[in-house]
Amino acid sequence: MIVDTHVHVTSADRVKYPFDPPDRVVEKLNRILVTAEDLIQYMDEGGVERAVLVQATPTHGHDNSYAVDSAAKYPHRFSSVGALNVARGDAVE
Repeated sequence: MIVDTHVHVTSADRVKYPFDPPDRVVEKLNRILVTAEDLIQYMDEGGVERAVLVQATPTHGHDNSYAVDSAAKYPHRFSSVGALNVARGDAVE
């Protein structure tokens, strides 16, 4: 079994999964973003069975929702690793 242990995915739905902060992501980067569905296609083409989704902090900041939701939607393909902003006062909670 081939497993990719560090993959970033970014949602195309900017309403449900907005960029954080919005000005961090430039238009050029928008053209190379990979959704969970794109990644499954690439994995199938490359013979990769599973992947670990690592939070894409440059696009979604510390909101882990898309990575977590993608892993829940495709549990046979993905697991996820979140990012925590330890500088926040409520980080422990």
